Amino acid sequence: HIESLFLFVLTVPLRFAVNALKRAIPLFL
Repeated sequence: HIESLFLFVLTVPLRFAVNALKRAIPLFL
């Protein structure tokens, strides 16, 4: 389905951003 593909494309950069934040937050604290 197109909806699931759109959701997949949307969630991948979101996971990447969350992982980047988890790595970046301890550096700023």
